[in-house]
Amino acid sequence: MKRKNKIANKIKPGTKRVLFYTSSSYGFRSWTIWYAYEVSQVYPVILLSEKLDPDTEAILKNKEFFPKLEEIVYVKHPSSSLKLMVKNNKALHREAKEVIEKYKPDIVITGGLVYPFPLYLRRIAERNGAINVCTFSPRIYTSKEISSYVKLMSAYSGKLKFMPFCISFFWESIRKQLGHFLYYWILPIMAGEKPFRDEPGCILFKGIKGRSADYYVSFLKQDYDNALMDGMPPEKLSYQPKIYPEGYNKVREFSRNRFAYKKTGRVLTIMWPHSRIGIKKEDHSLITEETLREQRIKVLCVITEMLANWKIIIKPHPDAKDEECQYIKDTFGGVSGNIEIINKTEWAEMYGSISDVVIGMPPVSSTLYNISLHSPNVIILSLDFEHELLGDGYKNFAGIKYIDSLEKFVQILKVIKHSF
Repeated sequence: MKRKNKIANKIKPGTKRVLFYTSSSYGFRSWTIWYAYEVSQVYPVILLSEKLDPDTEAILKNKEFFPKLEEIVYVKHPSSSLKLMVKNNKALHREAKEVIEKYKPDIVITGGLVYPFPLYLRRIAERNGAINVCTFSPRIYTSKEISSYVKLMSAYSGKLKFMPFCISFFWESIRKQLGHFLYYWILPIMAGEKPFRDEPGCILFKGIKGRSADYYVSFLKQDYDNALMDGMPPEKLSYQPKIYPEGYNKVREFSRNRFAYKKTGRVLTIMWPHSRIGIKKEDHSLITEETLREQRIKVLCVITEMLANWKIIIKPHPDAKDEECQYIKDTFGGVSGNIEIINKTEWAEMYGSISDVVIGMPPVSSTLYNISLHSPNVIILSLDFEHELLGDGYKNFAGIKYIDSLEKFVQILKVIKHSF
């Protein structure tokens, strides 16, 4: 009760300083930048970030949009890579401590639940009397479903993938337990902190119980419900159904004027997943790389045949490895002269806003939901021909059409062709 009273007394507009950590740069510009927008209308804000792209920096430095953004502080040792987290563990802990001591924030907002660096920020901030608020982007699925997917994908693609599946799955389960112990027990101890015992982590994806922050904010009602099912106290969790403030259209227009890509004619954009294998939802069996390649070639062939005069843009996922991006170019670059494969670091939502049709493939990406909010006139299709695990997240989802067969896809394209 004493802690709650202190928090209630602190939340007063205008005088309290906010430290806002962006987490990954692409996650920030897709989602939490709008929280930063709203907060900076009321509170002085220090933005703590990994290196941002020039367009995002330009938006942030525009005082019309972010009037109380005082400073952008860049993290010297990026934490979005697990390998870098191990390598730079003590340096990241030191950075978290230094930034809290220097700026003395009253409120700390961190995007994401999983990496140790924001956990260091929260813990040190709490020791200094600050309020911790955590935002998490739409996950669409439950913690249990995500955890199963991650374990199965590791088993099918890991070093023991050629062993009997039961052995491979058992080994990957053990390896992930050890990895979780390393990241959330050993690393904090090495940095002079207690372990993060009740955090879900980015390896096991256990239920979100809400131990390390005072408040959590959810974008999606189903994420809100899932967090409650995971055991998060309801008084810690709030649900914000509309993330885009009034000023969003001004910001988007400002971004569009800086956007290098000029639209000519009709545009269809495919948000390309970074996974090259899949998993059947029904029995958790493997969908091979060859099967998915054939399916994706069919999809592109149908699109280029039926929408012959359209520009087709392929946007790889930001987490795609360089060899995967090359694989996309090698496989699909010669299918049609109308196909353009853009850099994986490009702003996906901006391409969504200049498109007439946007298509996503499993595993389900929050990008489609994001585009459905800020570009409601765009036709959005979620394909799931192989009925994959984490493939049907947009089934019966407002603003997004879920399609589970090539035949249905062809019929939809016929309607689109005659509608433009």
